[in-house]
Amino acid sequence: KIVLGLDTMVMDNNDALKREGVDPTYKKVKGFQPIHLYWGRFIIDTILRNGTAHSNHGNNVERTIVNAVRLIRKHYSTEVPIVLLADTGFFDEVIFKLCNELGIGFIIGGKMYADIKQTVAETPDDNFYEYKIGKRLWYFLDFTDSRGSWDTTYRCIYTKPISDKSGQILLEFDRPESILYTNLGMDNEVSRKLTEINDISSVEPEVIIAAYHSRARDELVNRAFKDFGTEQLPLKRFAANSVFYYLMAIAFFLFESFKEDMNNDAIPTTWYPETFRRRFMDVAGKIVYSGRKVTLKMTELFFNLFNLSELWIKSASLNPVLII
Repeated sequence: KIVLGLDTMVMDNNDALKREGVDPTYKKVKGFQPIHLYWGRFIIDTILRNGTAHSNHGNNVERTIVNAVRLIRKHYSTEVPIVLLADTGFFDEVIFKLCNELGIGFIIGGKMYADIKQTVAETPDDNFYEYKIGKRLWYFLDFTDSRGSWDTTYRCIYTKPISDKSGQILLEFDRPESILYTNLGMDNEVSRKLTEINDISSVEPEVIIAAYHSRARDELVNRAFKDFGTEQLPLKRFAANSVFYYLMAIAFFLFESFKEDMNNDAIPTTWYPETFRRRFMDVAGKIVYSGRKVTLKMTELFFNLFNLSELWIKSASLNPVLII
């Protein structure tokens, strides 16, 4: 299956000179707020937007989802199950319907309306179950819900933590409630495909909750993206900044692809850009031009430490000559 994450990223330009498109964001700083579509550590699609553009602004989300599904179906597989993860900012039946039309699954955070709280309060304790990761413990309720203006009923999972990551029991006021909406486990094509490849457990509530919690990794991708390039876009006009931003996004994708392709202990895929620069790029070397050839010389210690002979072979699409 292919799991895609959808989220926005605030770029803090609060102390920069006045820029076109720099507006107040929900994080109380002025800047830009692009939307990102994630596949693991990769940002596979993005749209640069001004700071006031909320998560589900305009038709940005629909365009992003449709384009991704079209490319996956055309170039990879027409049958692979696709699941979209997103937070409460994308809580909209329009997105739910689009996912159903495209034949993909979704797990999206919902809002705790008064009637949902009342439903939870009136539900007998026997209907609640426990969910545990490490020492953290939640209890959850699995039911269906439909808002007043909706045409369809969706699966709904209510969760509330009991203990923190150290196993300490939380007091009642420190137990944030959350609710998830999903079409997984219902009578649809994506649920059938998931159960075929991963058996029935792939649509169990514990698996759905764990998938939603994994969204936290997208924030680490945002951090790496800012570390790779810059958070403050340098140009005056929005169009010019857009070009700069998209080139930065393409370069970051190539950076993550390089780590994935190298795939060895010397250059872990978990390295942030700053670590990569300090350990791999900022090294002593000498460029020599002799006999109509350009030669890069480096120390034997560095050569052996990063196993450059192997890296050179893996990246030898330009057929460079390696002399040891």
